[in-house]
Amino acid sequence: MLKVIKDSEIDYIIWMCPYKYFKAEVNLDFPKAIIYDVKKFNYYDCIYYENKDMQSLEL
Repeated sequence: MLKVIKDSEIDYIIWMCPYKYFKAEVNLDFPKAIIYDVKKFNYYDCIYYENKDMQSLEL
């Protein structure tokens, strides 16, 4: 997904996640929306996630 964004001509991405849920011992409050400046995003600091290590929290 990042390669498509990086190679595009868009300036900003608005990432909406109003229903984020994270299971933790501490009550965390996540932002509902984030605006990314595509030209300033550091693509080299991204974390590579293994699919086998991810777990869906959909009920």
